[in-house]
Amino acid sequence: MMSRTEIILAYADRRIPRYTSYPTAPHFTSEVDADVYRSWLAAVPPGMAASLYLHVPFCRTMCWYCGCHTRATLQSEPVERYLDALELEIDLVAAAIGGRLPVVHIHWGGGSPTLVRGKRFVRIMERIRSRFEVREDAEIAVEVDPRTLRDDLVEAMAASGVNRASIGVQTFDAQVQKAINRPQTYALVAKAATRLRQAGIGGMNADLLYGLPHQTVRSAEETVVQLLELAPERVSVFGYAHVPHMKKHQRLIDEAALPGPWERLAQVDCIADTLAAAG
Repeated sequence: MMSRTEIILAYADRRIPRYTSYPTAPHFTSEVDADVYRSWLAAVPPGMAASLYLHVPFCRTMCWYCGCHTRATLQSEPVERYLDALELEIDLVAAAIGGRLPVVHIHWGGGSPTLVRGKRFVRIMERIRSRFEVREDAEIAVEVDPRTLRDDLVEAMAASGVNRASIGVQTFDAQVQKAINRPQTYALVAKAATRLRQAGIGGMNADLLYGLPHQTVRSAEETVVQLLELAPERVSVFGYAHVPHMKKHQRLIDEAALPGPWERLAQVDCIADTLAAAG
């Protein structure tokens, strides 16, 4: 019988999904048009609990490891135009459903939702509440880039009932940060966490990556140890997927600096062991 390590390494270089959306990507075809989508929404049973996801596909700068649907912009105008369309989409979806579905989870992702101005964030959340029945105990989460987090947005998030922030940490290793074009100090992340908690946003997630250029088992462990000082409630750990044929900006990453399958496995095991040891 193959060991766990042998099984993982046997599939390490194969093109298999890292995670699954539903429907899965191969099932998105031109046959699924607006009419089909509208019919699916109309068939949602009344009273069925729903989750809402709002995507903001813009960042101030592009992180070279990124596999998300986003683009870099220094201007606010493209973001505002997109948010105009997002508000209309909220109306269209709610109208197609035909009733105020109860909502138990709202998640703002990206990109960088932290590019949304505070007043606009409040307006969109009010629009959601006017079209859906957001439960009092609903989890409302926002992905946070600590480099672009502003006080007006923190205040708006708190006023809008946000109770969880997901902070993009990735790594605290300065060499790795430089190699992925995402410089941010531990002090900056700690300041963001403090500002959010002081505003009453008590739930904190932290996202980490392994398999990054120049990343080692030791640097992965050191990042976790530093992160634990911030006492996150949840930690998400993702393996970097190098797909420059799909994401052209990943060509800026030095492939020779990427850890191999054995090293990647050692990094994720060390992260898991360090987190488990901390309880």
